[in-house]
This record gives sequence, C-alpha cells and structure tokens, in this order.
Amino acid sequence: MELSTPTGVALMTSLVAGATAGSAPGRFGAMPAMQVAATGYGAGTADPPGRPNVVQVVIGELAPDASVTVGADRGQPIMQVEANLDDVSGEILAHTISQLLIAGAVDAWATPIVMKKGRPAHTISALCAESALAAVAQVMIAETGTLGVRAQRMERWPQPRSETSVTLEGHEIRIKHSNGRFKVENDDAVIAAAALGLSLREVLGRAENLAALQEDPHRGNS
Repeated sequence: MELSTPTGVALMTSLVAGATAGSAPGRFGAMPAMQVAATGYGAGTADPPGRPNVVQVVIGELAPDASVTVGADRGQPIMQVEANLDDVSGEILAHTISQLLIAGAVDAWATPIVMKKGRPAHTISALCAESALAAVAQVMIAETGTLGVRAQRMERWPQPRSETSVTLEGHEIRIKHSNGRFKVENDDAVIAAAALGLSLREVLGRAENLAALQEDPHRGNS
C-alpha cells in the first residue's frame, strides 16, 4: 500500500526544492529550533501496521542562531548517540556513517579506541535532534549489530551559514558560506573534476574563487 498520497509527496518535494531567488533550497531532516506559530494534525482512515497514520504540520520562525553568544546563552539542544565496536570492518563503519546521516543525524564519525584486553576498536558517534533519536539509534543498531547504544544530551552553537552555487564550465557546484569562509561541496567538485579532466584541488580553488567573486564582484578588480 502507498504510505503517502501523491499530493502529499508533491507538496513535500516542492517545498524542499522550491527556493525563492537568492535563497538556498530547503532540505529534509529533523525539525530545527524554531518559534512555533501554529501546529496541526491530520489522520487517515487506513491503519497500517507499525506506524500511526497521521501527519503533523508545524509553522514557525527559525530560532535566532545561538552560536554568536557561546558561553553566554544556552545553545541548541542536541543528542549524541554512541556505540563501541570491536568486530566491524572499515567498510561497515563507512556505510553506517552515511546511513546515520540519511536517518537524520547532523554529523556522524568514528574514533579509534582500545577496549578491554587491548583489543583495537572504534566508537561510532552521531549527533541528532531528539526527534530523530529513535531513527538514528535504530540505524546504528541495525547496521553495526551492536548489542546496545548510549546517548547523552548536549548543547551546540552552530555558526550561521548559507548555501549558494556556482557554475564552473557548465557544472553546477554547491557551496556553503559561513563567517567569510567558503566550503565547496566535495561530491559536486569530484564530479566536475572527472568531467573536465582537472585535479580536484584545481576545481575546489576555482569554485571558491567564483563564490568569492559572486559575493563581491569588485574583489577581482583590486
């Protein structure tokens, strides 16, 4: 059976892809910190096993970025989920990290550790909103086979950022901009480098320069 109506899917994909001029497109993920203005629920008549047949809509304004006052105000609440692993391969670790990000983690990584009896191992960690905790923990368990996970509440102060894109010889490359620094989307740069026969380093440099000129057209005239 279908888990969403075609209209519902069209609304979600259009809202995510439909950016206004000069703004970055939306993206799927956990609900951000926000000042809620209105919320509502709707329920269908079907009763699919294992999940409630409801949809929630929340409308509000994004909360001001707390990062500008680190140490003075409370940051955004975040959950850190972890598991110690001594019996998984590097391939499984890499795949698990990518799946954690898909499940809603805002970041995920692996850290080498030494466990009892001197066994080399890794701690796999993920940061996520509390609303995504169950999904992220389930992915960690399913992908690694761990017998359990642990979690703790933390705070973070993410820096304000925006996303734009530049076109390099016909190839669109996404770029994040924060505090005067440009970060090129590596996957886009890899595709452009392969297609253009250029080194990745050259593509990254040229894309950053294009982004800087796009922000300040007079930069290249000095």
